Amino acid sequence: VDFVSLGIYNRWGIEVYSSKSSAVWEGTDKQDNAVPDGVYYYLMQVKSKSSQVLSTRKGFIHVFR
Repeated sequence: VDFVSLGIYNRWGIEVYSSKSSAVWEGTDKQDNAVPDGVYYYLMQVKSKSSQVLSTRKGFIHVFR
């Protein structure tokens, strides 16, 4: 495994956060601001050193503060 890519999307499908180095999301957007309460979709892919996708996980995250 070389890296994990993670994308977080709001209910309109707009990417609010992405990472190519970690599968951890702190509930912030790309500018490190807290996202509003709501439902977000995530797409996580584990990739090999040659960028081959080894595993894909997707689902929903509910943010409540």
